[in-house]
Amino acid sequence: MRSDNRLKRVWVELVGESAEFRNVNIAVNSICVITCGLLFIMMVSDLMLGLYEVSAIVGGLILINAILFYFSRYKKKYNPVILIYTIVSYIALGLSFVFNFGINGPTVLGFFLTFLLLVAIVKRKYHLSIAIVHTAFLVALYFAEYVLPHWFIGGYSSDLIRIADWSIAYMICLAFTYFIVMFLRDSYKRERILAQQQAMDITEQNERLKNLIAEKDKLFSLISHDIASPLTLIQGYLEMLGDDIPADQQREVREGLLSLTRRTSDMLVNMLTWSKSQMKGVKINTQSFNVNELLQKNLPLYHSIAEAKDIRIDTSACNDVIIHADEEMTKAIFRNLLSNAIKFTPSDGEIRLAIERNGSLCYIHVSDNGIGMSPEKQKELFTLNSKATYGTHNETGVGLGLVLCKEFAELQKGIIRVESAENEGSRFTVGLPLG
Repeated sequence: MRSDNRLKRVWVELVGESAEFRNVNIAVNSICVITCGLLFIMMVSDLMLGLYEVSAIVGGLILINAILFYFSRYKKKYNPVILIYTIVSYIALGLSFVFNFGINGPTVLGFFLTFLLLVAIVKRKYHLSIAIVHTAFLVALYFAEYVLPHWFIGGYSSDLIRIADWSIAYMICLAFTYFIVMFLRDSYKRERILAQQQAMDITEQNERLKNLIAEKDKLFSLISHDIASPLTLIQGYLEMLGDDIPADQQREVREGLLSLTRRTSDMLVNMLTWSKSQMKGVKINTQSFNVNELLQKNLPLYHSIAEAKDIRIDTSACNDVIIHADEEMTKAIFRNLLSNAIKFTPSDGEIRLAIERNGSLCYIHVSDNGIGMSPEKQKELFTLNSKATYGTHNETGVGLGLVLCKEFAELQKGIIRVESAENEGSRFTVGLPLG
């Protein structure tokens, strides 16, 4: 088995592999190599039989085939090589016919073999032309021998030499035919496997595209509903501001407007980020930075939202840790996890943030004592299959933020997971590579 594999590797190295050459090009390289090998055997046998003129012709053919192989394998000049191979083959057949006893010699087997070789490497549209030229050339040689028999070398010196010459030519022709047929079968098998693989890839791509379109349709349907609702409320608040309202209610109206505007803005940012990632992909710009400093810098944006619900944010367990990640992606993960925690935490609740290092990752924990989730809900949490959810103050969302968190974490070679129980709160953990 090892010797077979070794021979196969040597052969592939000699004629090229499918990753570098097309099947027809590998066929040209293979035929040049096989031709050289079989012609060498023929040359040796002709020398042993005393057929010196024929062996000289065969020696010249070996040299020409070696040159053609070099230009085919290493210069990739396939079309010139095929043309020269065809011309040289017919010249060699004509000389062999003359010096190898004409119709009484085995050259006719060479005609059959040459035609088979050319059909294997030449495009199908040229097959009829080759067949016509091939037949006409052979008939012309037969006619020339009939009209001018003195041009052709006489018969064999003995029956033993005639039998040996025909037997060797037949075995060479048989071996060459076997190699060609096996090569064509392997080529067909490779093409069939490649076609099947391409068909499977197309089917998978169509299925992914179908799922993506379905997710997109569902996403935009949910977002259109969830954007319409806060916009209606914003319009109502603005109409109230146009009326005379007590001073003590003006603060409540302003906070309501601010909260709705921020939630709608976050939703639009998530939608645009996700849409861009699906259409153009995401470019990662990794660098080393202090993740705690990034958190503290962006935390004030959410303090007012949390204060409006009387929610405390505890950052006492946030340690300074250097990570190697994309700063904007990490910021987006913070934004979405913190927004979710505020959304699902009731008034007078608490959110705890923690940053620690463990092994090769920095773990960022966002915990709350909110409404929590059922196991069924957790299974759909990081997909677009999740249904629209409502926070403790009827804040709406479609779960797109968590889809982005998972995508951004994995793009940075990190992880994200959740631990939750109904009415007990949730804990999201993101792990990102250390700097």
